[in-house]
Amino acid sequence: MNLVKINCPNCGAVISLPENSKFGYCEFCNSQLRFDDGSRQYRVADRSEIERILLSKNKRDLTSQIDRSNLEYETESDLSVQKWTILVIVFHALFILLSVATCMFRSVEARLIATTIGIIMPIIFAVIKPRNARGSKIGVFFLLIGTFGFMLGIMNLIAQRVF
Repeated sequence: MNLVKINCPNCGAVISLPENSKFGYCEFCNSQLRFDDGSRQYRVADRSEIERILLSKNKRDLTSQIDRSNLEYETESDLSVQKWTILVIVFHALFILLSVATCMFRSVEARLIATTIGIIMPIIFAVIKPRNARGSKIGVFFLLIGTFGFMLGIMNLIAQRVF
């Protein structure tokens, strides 16, 4: 790190400051110095100017932190929607398999289990639905009740005709 020797514009004392610094102070008169870029001219900076510059820097730092936080939140939210969607699809597939088994074995217990799952799973999926997933919780509930009911109805029709 190179040091630059300058005369303090306030008291005239010779002071050494880092070459790339934007601020400094005189060790003899405690004047705060602001360095103009390029021309390497030094002048005494008033406290309000230094505070304004520091606040501006802090604002930029906070803005970039907020931007990073928002990006991380959006990424987490997107992952939670993807996980929720996969969970819904997996349970639909399992429900179809259970419905097929119900049709094949003509078991009253299996039909009761399938019907119970067809009612309970939409409630659970509506409750755990991520905020940024499309639709309201009640809308998701009715959509899932409809799909589970439709699948159960189709399986019952198939069971009556095939078995």
